[in-house]
Amino acid sequence: MFLIRGLIVVSVTVLVSFFSILNRQTVDVLLNPIDLDVTYSLPVYAVFLAALAIGFLFGSLLVWMNMGGLRQDRRRQKRDIKLLEKEVGRLKGQTFDNNPTESSTVLAVLPSK
Repeated sequence: MFLIRGLIVVSVTVLVSFFSILNRQTVDVLLNPIDLDVTYSLPVYAVFLAALAIGFLFGSLLVWMNMGGLRQDRRRQKRDIKLLEKEVGRLKGQTFDNNPTESSTVLAVLPSK
């Protein structure tokens, strides 16, 4: 798994590097459409990579927000598991007396064939 992850990281790094080298031309970026006098000259790769990073962060935020219910369920399940493990430990620690009178009353209630 480590090898596959490393190959993916190296290949993405090489692709981004080649993209940056091949797209060094500048473009005028207008961030405020009301004031048309303020423009920034940025390389194409910087604009593309910034848009990619903003999209990644926005998507990550949406996924994190949508998985809030799942995280809450997992926390509740972990808390329930701890309580149940305590209960099992308590029940294992108890000693059960073999009292014949109690067992005979239980067997008397059961129907016989």
